[in-house]
Amino acid sequence: MSYILDDDDRVTIARRPLKLTVTARTAAGRTLREGGVLLTAEVGGAPAPHALVARPSQMVLRAVEGTTVVRVLPGEGLPAFPEGTILDLTLRTDGTRDVDGDVVIVRDVEVSGLVVRDLLQIEQHDPNRLTVSALRVVSDEPLGPLSAAARAAARHRLGVERASEPRDLLVAVDMSASMAPRLADGTVAAVVDVVVGLSQVIGAGRGLTVSLLAEPTRRVLADVPAELAAATTREAKAAGLSCGFRSVPPGDGVNRETVVYVVTDAVPADVAALRAARGRGENLSLVLVGCGRPSRAAADVPTARLTPPPPGVSADEHLRSSPELLGDLVAAMLAAAGTADR
Repeated sequence: MSYILDDDDRVTIARRPLKLTVTARTAAGRTLREGGVLLTAEVGGAPAPHALVARPSQMVLRAVEGTTVVRVLPGEGLPAFPEGTILDLTLRTDGTRDVDGDVVIVRDVEVSGLVVRDLLQIEQHDPNRLTVSALRVVSDEPLGPLSAAARAAARHRLGVERASEPRDLLVAVDMSASMAPRLADGTVAAVVDVVVGLSQVIGAGRGLTVSLLAEPTRRVLADVPAELAAATTREAKAAGLSCGFRSVPPGDGVNRETVVYVVTDAVPADVAALRAARGRGENLSLVLVGCGRPSRAAADVPTARLTPPPPGVSADEHLRSSPELLGDLVAAMLAAAGTADR
């Protein structure tokens, strides 16, 4: 029998020796070479007895004694899986003259940025059968390159695919006239793309909203998260710029459960209102996209900073070409959200 496991699916198979094989590919479909992924099995935190490793991507479990966890690690000395790494795991048993063997497949597991990933749990069901369970196998939404890189950076920083307590996320964009250069060079769109990536880690299954802080406030709509940055750029052009803005977004969409990133080029003149909102328990922080120096006026307000890209370079390209810069931005935005490192 053949089975495909998703999420926390489980299946019962005949108790026979198990052959496990993992294959890895990039998001573009290119197969990664042998050695890029290490396949292991553990029982109680120790190497599983009766495990034979034929090569880094292939292992045989001659017998299962105790609850066995099958996991993957990055190979070739890498500290984490590279961006865009997708894995498929296949478990096979041999058949007999009268009964076919079993095949269990776990597919399309995105592991970008992770240092380890548990894929299967195997345990005895009865003397003749084993129970094989998928371990939180989730399918990621297709994202653009910058959002995917931000998602990988967040997973590497947190050490998990998805936070256990996801939050709603809101990007509130300053639409005052001084923001014109940052809208034009794509910096605002790049910040939205980064938050789209973060939403897959700290906001999975929750709301993701972009609001333009104009008069009146305009909400940006997109069919899928991957289109939200481009939709923000279009809507900003349609809305036009104003003489100032209020840093605390209006409306019922902001509450203590919502992580709000206020994107602006300088500390707002009404930073006291932002501080008061935080005092009420609202989770508001700043994302400064200008060239100004840190201000004492906002010393107690969580702030992430992104300097404008060099002339002739888009903000998207600037971030994707500098993993350290992107990693620092992601780390600051995760800290602002109140999400701890691993």
